Amino acid sequence: MRQIQLSHPETQRVVITGMGALSPLGLNVRAFWEGLIAGRSGIGPITQF
Repeated sequence: MRQIQLSHPETQRVVITGMGALSPLGLNVRAFWEGLIAGRSGIGPITQF
């Protein structure tokens, strides 16, 4: 595996300011996470396209 070295890694910052989710498990992060923790599946048959 090849490593990539940045020229100034200390100046590369990332800030996460929020999260969003839209999935079959839920229409927001809380509902999605609760469905994930409960073990629900978001996979089902496709009935229309």
